[in-house]
Amino acid sequence: MVSGKYRYLFLARATSRSEKDRLHIDQVMQKNARLAKLEIVKENFHRMFDQPTLEEAQTKLCECYEWAYQAKAHFITKWIMSIMDEQRFWNYWQYKVTTGVSEGINRAIKGLKWQAYGYKNMEYFALKIMQKCGYLNYRHYLASISIK
Repeated sequence: MVSGKYRYLFLARATSRSEKDRLHIDQVMQKNARLAKLEIVKENFHRMFDQPTLEEAQTKLCECYEWAYQAKAHFITKWIMSIMDEQRFWNYWQYKVTTGVSEGINRAIKGLKWQAYGYKNMEYFALKIMQKCGYLNYRHYLASISIK
């Protein structure tokens, strides 16, 4: 009930699950109390990123630690302890910036490399990256070539 097609279902936020997925999760949690406790810890961890201040986020993380400790999830408590002292982790609340955009662009570049098995001309490769990421409209590019 927790493997196969349901494997990644438990990682998603509860608010982003479909009704069918919610029913499956409820059924699993009725049969496994420890998994139900870990679901609560996970949801609280997700809520930590919605906190407006660093102090409130640290309070949420401490709650996650307490609940994971009570659930005897030692692997989670060890992981939480490792990120509590990481300044890089707490920088999110100071700057409110993530690496999501750069990770998406890197993923697009990797996809283009796999698709083409290498470009001979690096300028053309750079144009394809810009086109794939939405920075270059193909029609405007063609118009600029015909003008020159």
